[in-house]
Amino acid sequence: MLKALGWVEPRLFREAPWKTAHYEPFRPNQIWGEDWTILTIAGVRYYLLTIIDLLLGALIVAWGL
Repeated sequence: MLKALGWVEPRLFREAPWKTAHYEPFRPNQIWGEDWTILTIAGVRYYLLTIIDLLLGALIVAWGL
C-alpha cells in the first residue's frame, strides 16, 4: 500500500555472497569445511565435529566427539 502511494523508495541490494563462489579448488585438501552436531545419548550431550573436504563431494576427513 505504501509503495502504491509512492512512499517507499527503491533500494539496491548487493548480491548475496553465498551465491557466487570465491574459491576454485583444483585438488584435494585445499578447502575444508566443518559441521557441528549435537547428539544426546542416554541424557548426556555430545558434540560431534566433522571436517569435510569440499572438493571431494563432502568426504569426511576427520571427526571427533
